[in-house]
Amino acid sequence: MYRSKRFIVAGLPFELLVARGHESLFSFMDGYGNFELSRGGAQGGARSIECIFRLRVDGELLWEGCREELISFSSEGVDCCGYRLEGGRFGFEYSIQKGGVGGYRLITSGDYSIAYCSIGSCSKEGAMVLNNMIMMLFAFCSSRFSALMLHASVVVNGGRGFLFTGRSGTGKSTHSGLWLRYVDGSELLNDDNPILRVETGSDGDERVVVWGSPWSGKTPCYLNRCAPVGAVVRLYQAKDSQNSSAQNLIKRDENPIRAFASLLPSCSTAPWDISVENNIYNTVERVVSLIPTYTLHCLPNAHAARYCYAAVGGAVGGAVGGVRCLSADVVFDEVRHFIAQGRSVTLKATGNSMRPTICNLDVVVVWPVDAGAIRRFDIVLAQLADGRYVIHRVVKVLRAGRGLRAGGELLGFVLMGDANLVGSEVCMAGEIIGRVTCRGVGRWMALFGIFWTLLRPLRLAVVRTLQYKLKFLKS
Repeated sequence: MYRSKRFIVAGLPFELLVARGHESLFSFMDGYGNFELSRGGAQGGARSIECIFRLRVDGELLWEGCREELISFSSEGVDCCGYRLEGGRFGFEYSIQKGGVGGYRLITSGDYSIAYCSIGSCSKEGAMVLNNMIMMLFAFCSSRFSALMLHASVVVNGGRGFLFTGRSGTGKSTHSGLWLRYVDGSELLNDDNPILRVETGSDGDERVVVWGSPWSGKTPCYLNRCAPVGAVVRLYQAKDSQNSSAQNLIKRDENPIRAFASLLPSCSTAPWDISVENNIYNTVERVVSLIPTYTLHCLPNAHAARYCYAAVGGAVGGAVGGVRCLSADVVFDEVRHFIAQGRSVTLKATGNSMRPTICNLDVVVVWPVDAGAIRRFDIVLAQLADGRYVIHRVVKVLRAGRGLRAGGELLGFVLMGDANLVGSEVCMAGEIIGRVTCRGVGRWMALFGIFWTLLRPLRLAVVRTLQYKLKFLKS
């Protein structure tokens, strides 16, 4: 007598036929509740898809005929040996690493869609083995539906999922935790084995979606939800340093071969089965053609999370011409970080307040500088008291003393854009981020900047006079 239990993960249903007396196994498997169809767990992906596999859970299962050993591996505290059996079937034998308890067996059809397993005792150990069996069957059978089971941690931010992959112990869960703590709007979707699927929308376009699953490692995060993928980031541990010279460095994998090689090691595969391997390879190839992948060398600190968030486009403030616009606070937090380490930063200027010296989208370089070394006519990047960031020219240095004459204690600076006819800003010495130079600005343009600064009290009169003469000449 068997009881049917149906589940759906990443829109793909599967069925367990549980022998009487073995239902209590699920009391040790908390992660499956949100995915059970009888509880209304997830309906949005079932559609008309048949169960991708059926597993009968029983108390006894005997090997039949000869067997050929294929592979040995370990997962989630369980050791497994795989065999090829007669008739094109596969067999797997499991044992618990702690205590060496064995005798758990699984036999599957050649395509893994029909399976039988023996779980002798309804214990926590038996549930652990059953969980491993279900994970393996799902990974292999779902490969036919453009799905990948990944060893990764996933954070959702701004409606998109960001996956962090890497070797065990790299710090995937730690990095996700830093996003949750330091990147506003972040929430955990899965912390160990999310499902990645390539789906086709109603418009015929393909998209990559990441789903939560019942398998989330040591973190009980069993969410039956999905999100379009924003990026996949493979993590490497950066070498720590007492002098803080170690950097959090991220780089996009522009080469598709490199992107493929970065994602594949995180996928659950069946190296003995060419059909499953081909399905996985084809899906990985499609995934890396649809979403960006990155490599991040990082330390377990707040800056690593914010830096990664900015680089992968997590802080989206809109899009112009297909270009992602990052939040100014995020960008300039990174600028401050590099300037504090004595490094220059290259940016693209926005706005025209410094024309003709610096025009919109001109490339500028921000250099580290001590506020005491800033002189009149220098161009600086500063954050004003109202929170605005400006790249403007220093038109006056303010020092303490009678008449604010030179030689006293430095108080701050008066800034003004070269294109501004009236109006200026006052910033304190501590609000200066760095000195700015513009690529392509030659000697004559630099001299013009000095001349134009000296004409500051007369700028409006000069411009109005020129406008009047041009109007007179046209008439």
